[in-house]
Amino acid sequence: MEFCKTALPTLFSVHTAVTFYHIDMENHKPLGDWHPFPELIYVDEGENRVLVDGKLFFLQEGQALIYPPNAYHIGAGPSNAVLDIVSFESNCPWISELYNRVLTLDASDRRLLSRILHAGLVHFTEITPETNLKGLTPKNDTSPLDLMALKNNLELLLINLYKKLDRNEETVRAASNSANFKEEQFFLVTKYLKKNLGKVLTLEEIAAANRLSVSQLKYAFRAQIGCGPLSYFLSLKIGAAKNLIEDTALTFTEISDRLGFSSIHYFSKLFKEKTGLTPTEYAKTVNKA
Repeated sequence: MEFCKTALPTLFSVHTAVTFYHIDMENHKPLGDWHPFPELIYVDEGENRVLVDGKLFFLQEGQALIYPPNAYHIGAGPSNAVLDIVSFESNCPWISELYNRVLTLDASDRRLLSRILHAGLVHFTEITPETNLKGLTPKNDTSPLDLMALKNNLELLLINLYKKLDRNEETVRAASNSANFKEEQFFLVTKYLKKNLGKVLTLEEIAAANRLSVSQLKYAFRAQIGCGPLSYFLSLKIGAAKNLIEDTALTFTEISDRLGFSSIHYFSKLFKEKTGLTPTEYAKTVNKA
C-alpha cells in the first residue's frame, strides 16, 4: 500500500541575512539610507516616526515596518525609540504585500524576533574594512545549524505577519483614530504637496493654499515629523524621481523638469545628497542604464 504524500510549499523563503542591530535612537542622529534589500524595523521601546520615499509612518511600541528594497528612509525628527533592525533578502513575491505596512506584533511574534535578533548579535560580527564591503559576517564558530535556525525563525515570523495583515490594519486604524493629535491639517498639506510635485512652491504659497499661516504650517510639520514642509516636499520629489527612473524611459533632464527642479545639476546634487548615489548610479542598481 502506498502512502499519500503532500508536497510542502515554499511561500516565504529567506535566503540571505544582511544586518542585525539593536539601537537606542536617542544616541543616533537620523540619517537617510537606502539599500537593495528589505529591512524590518521594530519599536522595542518608545515611538518612532520615519519617512519612506516621502511617506510618513508613525510606529508605537510593539509595532514594526518593513522597508521595500531601494526605498529611501530617514527618521522624521528626534526619536526616543529603541529599535530592533533586521535586514535580509528574499525572492518570494508574497513578501511585497508586507512592505510599508505598520505591523503590530503579538507575544509569539516578539519571541521570534527576539530569537532572530539574539542569533544575529551572537553569531555575526562587523566585516573587516579591507574587504571593501560593509555590514555583518558570521563568526568563525557559527555552525550551519545556527544559520538554519535563524532562517527558519525569520521565515516563520514573516508567515505570522502575513496571516494577520487585516487584523494589523484594523489595529493601526483604531490607534490612529484614538490618537487624533492634529493630524488632519498635516495630512491635508501633504496631500496638496503630492499633487503639486512638478511645481516650485514657497512656504507662503503652501500655507495660503491650505488656509494656514506660515507659523501654523511650520508648527504642524515640526510637531508631526520634526522637519520643515519644504524639506518634506523635497523628499517627496526624490521619491517620485526614483519611481520615474525605475518605471519610465524618461531622461534625467526630463525627470528634473517634470518635478520642477531649476536645473539637471541641482536635481543631481540633491538626489546624491538624499540617496548617496547620483541618478546614473541609482539607475544602474535597478538595471537601467
